[in-house]
Amino acid sequence: MPDLPAKDVIDVIVGVKVSSVQNAARALKMAGLDLEGMKPGHCWLAWPSRRHRESVVHVVAFEGTEWSARIAFRDLLREDPAARAEYFEAKKIAADAASGWSDYTAAKYPTVARLLTRTNRMP
Repeated sequence: MPDLPAKDVIDVIVGVKVSSVQNAARALKMAGLDLEGMKPGHCWLAWPSRRHRESVVHVVAFEGTEWSARIAFRDLLREDPAARAEYFEAKKIAADAASGWSDYTAAKYPTVARLLTRTNRMP
């Protein structure tokens, strides 16, 4: 992402049929990824482990709500320098306050939701 400092962790999104999300996540776990979480329509795994993340693989329903929101947010950050700056500030505040990945993600969520809503990009 241009002009957006970040940790050296790559987020990957994998879209599958909604009925295949959990099975795909289990297959990735069997291949050696660390399954961190599962909820309906979204599973996430770390590589090589949640303690030493190099990448996070999000398995979601292709063109579903989670897929659409993540793609829309990526596109917004690519296109809008003000959105990137606002998101960067949210990331810094979240990083300073969070005690783990879940807290960090939750702390950024209001900014992500506001940016998507403000630009009419919510799926």
